[in-house]
Amino acid sequence: MTFYEHHKPEPPKRNGRNGHNGAAHAEAPAEVNLVCMSEVTPRPIDWLWLGRLARRKLTLITGDPDLGKSQIGLDMIARITTARPWPDEAGGSAPLGDCVILSAEDAAADTLHPRLEAADSDLGRVHTVKSVIRRDHDGKPHLACKATSNSLAKRSNRSAT
Repeated sequence: MTFYEHHKPEPPKRNGRNGHNGAAHAEAPAEVNLVCMSEVTPRPIDWLWLGRLARRKLTLITGDPDLGKSQIGLDMIARITTARPWPDEAGGSAPLGDCVILSAEDAAADTLHPRLEAADSDLGRVHTVKSVIRRDHDGKPHLACKATSNSLAKRSNRSAT
């Protein structure tokens, strides 16, 4: 039994006015699925850049403004999209792959594209999320602010890094 089935919420009350409860659109409740750690099979980390950047893991580059955080990220993208060597000797070369940029700050046309071009990225392997559309129970589209890795994986026709 899932957490959702055990703690199933009451359905929303309808106010009679075109059947909605005042929300912009109805969203299905989240479902939490638990797994016992005794059932998990350990596996080694799949490194893109040995000891520094793992595949399929969240990587954050944090720091004060104007220290080059975006440039570091774009440099890594350039290396991955062209299979160039990492800047340290132990890291070897980046595996050839596609990259997806999620940017809340920099615009694609005036910031990301020129910087990726200057870093000699293969622009045909770099993608950015334009929007994410969620459909309600009636099939009507709504702009969704949350993107999931599953949504991104479904859109990719090559293995995304």
